[in-house]
Amino acid sequence: MHFNVLKGDYPGLSQLDETLPIKAGETGIARGSVLVNDAGSFRRCLASDHASAGHAGAMAFFSFQAQADPDVVMANGITAQPCFAPCEVETDMYVAGQGLVAGAYLMTTGTAPATNLGKLALHTTGCTAVGLITKAPYTRWSNVATPAGGSYPSARQGALINVIAFWSCFLPNLAL
Repeated sequence: MHFNVLKGDYPGLSQLDETLPIKAGETGIARGSVLVNDAGSFRRCLASDHASAGHAGAMAFFSFQAQADPDVVMANGITAQPCFAPCEVETDMYVAGQGLVAGAYLMTTGTAPATNLGKLALHTTGCTAVGLITKAPYTRWSNVATPAGGSYPSARQGALINVIAFWSCFLPNLAL
């Protein structure tokens, strides 16, 4: 999975970020997954965390690592950036086929099928927005993507992937 900071601070001394253990029983966190702090540990964000009117919901975080990364496994902790950190990012962690266009807001989806958990979706009025699209879905090369027909790492690393670019934000109960 892909998550790349295009503009703004990347994690460091000047950047707000958080490292927490992984919630017991959580599986499938990918680089760029939308996470929430659930009683001191990270889990993938669910629609119910941000999709009810009048409820600001938990702060959303964007994962810098995948759950299966060796450093995460060894430390049982993932580092993530809060969605209110001012930066533009690109990611492939979104639900395709929704008519995503520049200027549209994003929310967390966290709905069936399970492959959508922790992904971004087109904002629904009254829900909390966590991003503003700056570039509609486009194709780019990623050196760390799993190549088609092989597992990572392989002799040929990288693949073409579909991504969106967006500015991160936290706008509770955004009505459009």
